[in-house]
Amino acid sequence: MNKVNRNEKVYQKIKQFTEEIKDFDKELFDINTETIASETNLDRSNVSRELNKLFEKGKVIKIGGKPVIYLDKTALETILNAALSKNFYADIKELKNELGKYKNSTEKKTLDKVSVLNTLIGAGGSIKKQIEQGKAAILYPPDGLHMIILGETGVGKSTFAEAMYKFAVECKKLAAQAPFIIFNCADYSENPQLLLSQLFGYVKGAFTGADKDKKGIVELAQEGILFLDEIHRLPPEGQEMMFLLMDKGVFRRLGESENFRSSKLFNYCCYNRGPAVCPSGYFCKKNSVNSKTSSFKAALS
Repeated sequence: MNKVNRNEKVYQKIKQFTEEIKDFDKELFDINTETIASETNLDRSNVSRELNKLFEKGKVIKIGGKPVIYLDKTALETILNAALSKNFYADIKELKNELGKYKNSTEKKTLDKVSVLNTLIGAGGSIKKQIEQGKAAILYPPDGLHMIILGETGVGKSTFAEAMYKFAVECKKLAAQAPFIIFNCADYSENPQLLLSQLFGYVKGAFTGADKDKKGIVELAQEGILFLDEIHRLPPEGQEMMFLLMDKGVFRRLGESENFRSSKLFNYCCYNRGPAVCPSGYFCKKNSVNSKTSSFKAALS
């Protein structure tokens, strides 16, 4: 095999390995002389010679240590959508520091560009602030924040909540199959006990007709989003129970009096008007993020 073909064969193998790197936070940089020689069926000394030539030409980057590691510079810059500052790094840690800087920047730009929230009408103007609040609620470490959405009937509160759910899936705060459950408290407002049993479930014997244990939608929404429409229709007892769920992440089914059940979900509460409709403005005072969406009407019409 002549030198030109050998050099190209070595380079193509490095390029392939570099393009196959999936996670820069793990030790995947095992592209070294020994590996290349094994994969190309070339003599180790010849591979070492070709690697040094590629490095001198600026086609590969070199990471010091034992063993010395090589990556295709062009392929790596394409992945990061950025130019690397140099061709030689003293060790993997030094390279990972630079990779992390570019990777975080690239991820943020990509997320901002493709986010479903940015496709909403008014995203760049009338509801820009609400969208930023929504993103902050989802991304707030470690597990996000609950949110209350205010606005007149028909302004797009449920559309906004669903977009928040899709955003959470996009940025991997929720699994792709995570539940998104909508529950309108007004549907049961004439029967407070039935309303609370639908929300929190009940145990056998909790009331007449409760002949077996039953999960409520709070449990069915685990690891997902529960969107409660017209939450001001909850009775005072229900508001206290819901706040306990949001504040401490625990609840009890109706009829339980001892142990609490744990819950992990995003809870979005929706008012059709404003704080005045809720006794003492309870949720508006207690909830983590208050996003007034009265401007939705003009934005989504």
